[in-house]
Amino acid sequence: MPSSPTPSPVIRAATPNDLPFQAALYASLHGRCVEEQFDDQRHHYEQCYPQAAWFIVECGGQRVGRLILDRAEDHVHILDIALVADYRGQGIGSRILRDVIAEAEARRVPVRLFAFNHERALSLYHRLGFADVNDDGTHTELIWEPGLGA
Repeated sequence: MPSSPTPSPVIRAATPNDLPFQAALYASLHGRCVEEQFDDQRHHYEQCYPQAAWFIVECGGQRVGRLILDRAEDHVHILDIALVADYRGQGIGSRILRDVIAEAEARRVPVRLFAFNHERALSLYHRLGFADVNDDGTHTELIWEPGLGA
């Protein structure tokens, strides 16, 4: 577990060497080893969002999460943001999201994301100014619009 205070997150480009970390993070979020599902998700993102940028979140030189962004011309889509359990609730996700929002505000484009309906992070998204736009019973689509504040 991190010592207080948590170092500021550093976002760097993901490399192939980060795949085992990303797979372990995925498995930790879904409660079991789901290597095939992780591979399916990765291939889906690569096919549907070929321009997406993959990042690793580090704190104090340790990998603690990942961020996948698709920066389209008319919006920023957060495909995935995830942190290892020991680093959740430390303000890291808020800092990352505020940076994404600041980028979108500067470009005057909205930020979109999808979250599982039971995710603890939903309250964070709402606090940062995201609004629900669609709920299919499993996932909620959220959007942050420029000019509405964060």
